[in-house]
Amino acid sequence: MKGEAELIERPNVGGRWVEIANEMSYRYLGPHGPDYLIPTLTEPRWLFFVKPVSMKTWQGVDWAKRYKHEGWGVS
Repeated sequence: MKGEAELIERPNVGGRWVEIANEMSYRYLGPHGPDYLIPTLTEPRWLFFVKPVSMKTWQGVDWAKRYKHEGWGVS
């Protein structure tokens, strides 16, 4: 994906990013996501919005030919 980034918040603790980070912790780490997030809430974070400009996707069950290189463990 290519996109244009817009700054929403400069580094801060307790900003709008906290709710987003909480949702992401559950999405990517499951029910124990907050076990990672909570100890890091004192670290300031930036918040950006990325407006998509172009996106490419594919359907398939194998690696794309351009990623198949002998010796890389991908056949």
